[in-house]
Amino acid sequence: LLVGDGDTMQLLRRTARFLQLEDQVVFTGRIPHDDVQRYYSLIDIAPLPRKGLRVCELVSPLKPFEAMGAGKVLITSSVQALAEIVQDGVTGMIFEKDDSNDLIFAKNFTNFGGRFIFIDEKNSTNEIFQKIIEENQWSADNVCSLDSNISKNLNIRLIRKIDNDNVKALVTECEFLLSNTGRILICNKQIKTNRIEDLPPVVIVLAKSNQFVSDVSEGMTELKNKYKTNFPTNITTINVKNKLNEDNFLTYGNSAKDIYLILSDD
Repeated sequence: LLVGDGDTMQLLRRTARFLQLEDQVVFTGRIPHDDVQRYYSLIDIAPLPRKGLRVCELVSPLKPFEAMGAGKVLITSSVQALAEIVQDGVTGMIFEKDDSNDLIFAKNFTNFGGRFIFIDEKNSTNEIFQKIIEENQWSADNVCSLDSNISKNLNIRLIRKIDNDNVKALVTECEFLLSNTGRILICNKQIKTNRIEDLPPVVIVLAKSNQFVSDVSEGMTELKNKYKTNFPTNITTINVKNKLNEDNFLTYGNSAKDIYLILSDD
């Protein structure tokens, strides 16, 4: 359900048509103000990522009051006008303004077609993983991992080399999430000696919320700090396969993958 209107509405409608989701996505367009509370009743949280601009510091929009009036949790940036309204950890959550590596990554990653899933206290990695299995109608032999801990925790097959056409998806961890590109930095610690193009078409990445970095340069710096005595090899990035853009395949070929990112707190 997408409520309202804006510059990206036509793009969203075209995307829904391309993905054949027109019967599953509802676009309301602009709605009367008297109907706002009805739509608020359908949501769980109200995010307000306002930037640290002077007008944002001084003036609050009406949205937080509407959301609080509907009993919804606010997640806001730390601009003064909103920080005066929300009691962090009690009536909502406050994150640092303009510190948006996670938001930038999520935008770039999902714009290319990546599927971003955040684990909250109501769900577990195993539950989300099983939903992905069911969604794709995979069998037990279709999903594997190169990591013994992941194999044990998710009860999937452990392999060393990807050499079976029956493997549809790989479950792996990663090193860092690159905000400026929406790509995922990995190395031999995750994929051993395998090449990206040899990985199966679907990659399910397990990550933590402290793994966001601004770009590959910061990612390499953090790698050096993390592995001071045994610097990793086979360092590369996984690119999301953009199903809406044929140029994406021409540029990246089989190194672009259909990616699920399952993100949990630190």
